[in-house]
Amino acid sequence: MQEFGELGAELSGASSIEEPSFRLDLKELLEATPTMLDVFFDLDKNRWRPWTEMPELHHGPRRNQLHSRSELSDAAAVNGCFYDFVPTADTARLSFLMEGLIMAKINLVLVGEASSGKSWLMRNALTEQLPKAHGTRLVIVPVILYQNSVVSNTQKDFEAPLEKRRKGRCGPPLGKNIVYFVEDLTMGKKDKHGRSDVLELLRQLSDFGQCYDLRTVEAKRIEDVSVAATMTCSPNNSFPLLGGRHARHFAFLGYPCGTGHLTDIFKHLSNSFTQSWTSTSAKGAMTKIIEATIGLKDKYNRLVKSTANRQMYVFNIRHMYRILHGMACLSPRSSPKDVYDVARLWNAEAYRTLVDRVEARDEKRMFAAIIRQEVERALQLSPAAGRLPTKSGRPYYTHLWKGEPGRASYVELDKVKRLRPFLAEQLAEYHDQHPEARVSISLFDFMIEYIIKVVRAL
Repeated sequence: MQEFGELGAELSGASSIEEPSFRLDLKELLEATPTMLDVFFDLDKNRWRPWTEMPELHHGPRRNQLHSRSELSDAAAVNGCFYDFVPTADTARLSFLMEGLIMAKINLVLVGEASSGKSWLMRNALTEQLPKAHGTRLVIVPVILYQNSVVSNTQKDFEAPLEKRRKGRCGPPLGKNIVYFVEDLTMGKKDKHGRSDVLELLRQLSDFGQCYDLRTVEAKRIEDVSVAATMTCSPNNSFPLLGGRHARHFAFLGYPCGTGHLTDIFKHLSNSFTQSWTSTSAKGAMTKIIEATIGLKDKYNRLVKSTANRQMYVFNIRHMYRILHGMACLSPRSSPKDVYDVARLWNAEAYRTLVDRVEARDEKRMFAAIIRQEVERALQLSPAAGRLPTKSGRPYYTHLWKGEPGRASYVELDKVKRLRPFLAEQLAEYHDQHPEARVSISLFDFMIEYIIKVVRAL
């Protein structure tokens, strides 16, 4: 670069050529950021800027579609933190790349884990970001695929917004482009060989730019269309991926699920629901709790693999949200008083999320041990302190126990017989109020455990 500067100075007759300001900005940024992937060139201001300065990151969190109102209790609905989608530098970078690919009419697939927010990000880019930057030039057509979606119905969805231009050719209205937003690209009904006719339709559109009329079987050229799709993957490859004959027609972008991205999101969530906590040490422990949640997911997926008849062994980002959501639903009267209370609360919610769905006793003990080890590692707690659950196979967390006033719902009930008198009293009261709908059950240990499990899930 220095040689080109000297050559330019010699040809122009100047003693030297001043280095462009944007190059100086880039030098300064690269000293503070590790790679070129952390910066972008702002055409409006004619300088390099880090992705953390993207305007989208400073508009605040926006309403998220990951959780519907029916999935959240009133306690979480009050603070509203679980309705938010938190933009990060990774999502800003992805939005920038998605806009460029869509405007260039390049078929795009956004790949990510289940419940990671990839569909929300794609919808935001198509319905908000692109119309704001390019007006009404794009026509967005949603195409949702299900497990039993057939190619004939999908083709009708593709052809619905098209207009006939001339014989054998059709497309969107002149001056516009159609973007088909396909949810779950690998879904769709498959034949006995595992092939999807829906994917073959997309391949035909990409290869030849045409499809065949369903009635006359005549070829129809389709112009000015592209596909923007999402696809689910998992660390243990339990979801099918695209084969080579289909993958070559798409540009793939991976939705970020790294530690930094998840930490930014969970910090926003924890800051929202810990405002009512009175203990400073309990609030400070949430950073380590987030580390334990991410570490639990990594360790669980490393040690446990789901199979076709063991789907309950899946642990993805949705379950991480459920753990924090359970902590957010805690009554203010039971807010943690110290680090050990936070550890017990997180242990209780992780147990409810992961262990309650398992039936075998040995597997319950194994998963409970993984949860306890992870929280002890993250918070650097001593197992000898005796303030964490000791019955790793059957810690009966419940708020049904009223024997001790002020006892928090996340404190384990060590003996199930303590609950039997209370449940018998509640059952007798129910029979008195509803004599025509009596429930004939015996309060054995396994029945009490099942009742506690139902209560924890509600």
